[in-house]
Amino acid sequence: MPTYKYIAMSTGGKKEGVIDAPSTSRVAEKLKELSLYPISITEVKASILRQDINHIFEIITIKDILFFTRNLRVLIKAGLTITDSLDTIQQHVSKRKMKLLIEEVKNSVANGQNLSEALQNHPRQFTTIYTNMIKAGEDGGILIDILKRLVALMEYESEVKDKIKKATRYPLIVIFSLGIASIILTLFIFPKFMKMFSAHGGQLPLPTKIMIAINTYVGHHWLIMILTITITIYALRKYVRTYQGKQQWDSLVLLIPIFGPLTKRLILSRLTKILAMLIQSGLPILNSVEAVINTTGNSIIVRELYEIREKIRSGHGISKPMRESKVFPELVANMIAVGEKTGNITEMLLNVSEYYEEEASVTLDNLAVLLEPILIIFLSAIVLFVILAVYLPILNMTSLIR
Repeated sequence: MPTYKYIAMSTGGKKEGVIDAPSTSRVAEKLKELSLYPISITEVKASILRQDINHIFEIITIKDILFFTRNLRVLIKAGLTITDSLDTIQQHVSKRKMKLLIEEVKNSVANGQNLSEALQNHPRQFTTIYTNMIKAGEDGGILIDILKRLVALMEYESEVKDKIKKATRYPLIVIFSLGIASIILTLFIFPKFMKMFSAHGGQLPLPTKIMIAINTYVGHHWLIMILTITITIYALRKYVRTYQGKQQWDSLVLLIPIFGPLTKRLILSRLTKILAMLIQSGLPILNSVEAVINTTGNSIIVRELYEIREKIRSGHGISKPMRESKVFPELVANMIAVGEKTGNITEMLLNVSEYYEEEASVTLDNLAVLLEPILIIFLSAIVLFVILAVYLPILNMTSLIR
């Protein structure tokens, strides 16, 4: 679809922008719908190759869906129909893939589908949780309220992802720098000293022998090492995708110091928050549990949720199966039990979510502080080893010369 640049007048003055439309007449119609009066409309020329490349590398992120949801709520609340709201949002997004996505959703709605049904056609962009909540909003006549809750949920998830990136940035930079430095020392700098040590002869210190052995091995077998590492990573990735491999990997993740408890807190916070929102939206508890099963990303917790679902289906409440579970802490089961007795389970679920959210937030904020001593000790040990490997033979040669 062509892109047009326009200059138009409004009550607030002159405005400029771009719109995707099949023709200039359609651009003019869209501008009039927005109470804009066109002064000029010109087609933006771009090479087909450049458009294709941009289209291939574009990714629809959670922030794009958040922008879509936030604006959809505002426009529907203002009185626009869903089709008109989608049309308006489409004009204000920059990513071509996002424009095409909204176009397809808009066409589905125009052809008689509900919004939830139209969104279900795009499961990669709109999760089961998202579409279930939209459907609950449509059925209960509370779509605007549901969209508000979805915005809050996605803002929370986006914030958590940003915190994780921020917390892991420093350790990753240190590890990457350490790897590059080790390669340079082993392959380029240390070999120059090796010639001097070989020419001198005599007994070499143990650190130097180890460095020479590493350098010799890497120099002769670097291709085999790269192939071995590549094949091992590929095989592990394939194995982790199997049921047994996924179970073992997810179990291991939960046992890793610092990261295991952090992962569990993040999962529990998200799980209880979504569960509360689904129940608030009018979904029965059984349906809500079914909807959140595959949102955790951890097969160990998924397996426990399946067992909890079956017990709820057999007539139990939600707190007793959670208490019998090996994954969910006693705190979660106790607070949900209080919610069941008082008839305020959603508030208790939100309290649990808030508790684990704060716990996870504190851990994320302190992650760099927790990892920094470990990284410094590890880095210092490697630097000390290299210094000993290089300078001990030099000191020995100096003493022999004297």
